[in-house]
Amino acid sequence: MSENNVYIPSHALDSFAHALYAERLPEIGTRNPVLMVGIEINKAKPQYSTASLKAIHFIRGEEKNKTFEVKTKPKTIQAALQQLKEYARKPFGGNRELVTFEIKGPKIVNGKMSQEKITTGKIVVGRTEKGPFISVVHWNDRYPHIAFYAGLNEEDSVTNPSDDPERAYNYVCASALGWAETTSNLLTVEFARLQNKAFDQLRAQQPQGGDSYSGGAASGGSYGGNNNNNNNNNYAQQQTVTRTESSGDGFNF
Repeated sequence: MSENNVYIPSHALDSFAHALYAERLPEIGTRNPVLMVGIEINKAKPQYSTASLKAIHFIRGEEKNKTFEVKTKPKTIQAALQQLKEYARKPFGGNRELVTFEIKGPKIVNGKMSQEKITTGKIVVGRTEKGPFISVVHWNDRYPHIAFYAGLNEEDSVTNPSDDPERAYNYVCASALGWAETTSNLLTVEFARLQNKAFDQLRAQQPQGGDSYSGGAASGGSYGGNNNNNNNNNYAQQQTVTRTESSGDGFNF
């Protein structure tokens, strides 16, 4: 790669400029953690494409740039974004609140889906005295729980211009509304664009006069992310999502 080559994002969400940031982890963090929305198009069967929330924690040591993501149906990401907007519209004060979207999928055994369902990750949306936040939790809880509040950026721990708690809260709420609305719109538009592109490519591979495809004409792959289908092209369709609510001070964020 020449020095003139630059990274070109595959879709509008694939950019650190659109990411959410959190405060650097004390002592073990090397940079501000990042949360991004991903799109993964199944080139063999575009109808089984997925969206994701992925976090980069930047932990010093072996896992310093460890990225993990929760892959699911786009509607689950959209539900989490709607919950974030709902919390962002609530006034300052009141109880801490939390909604958890627990995602379970078939356990992979010898490269194939089994009947057993296991937790593959969690999307968490909450509200504290700081404002609304969103997070992803690893399936075995091996990484720190990080709350991503809108209004933080890569360079600064806090960009909030006010020392007054209520004004600070309102600032985070306004930032969360803007981020969630923009993300929701971009996810809808870009997911449809990339999925249609994959369908068009499959149609182009069909014999003249053909008006359908079996889904096996193309090898598995992705636009906008790494993809390892393992012949489980409909994995996301086999997922179940459980939504639970809690309030008070008992949650670990």
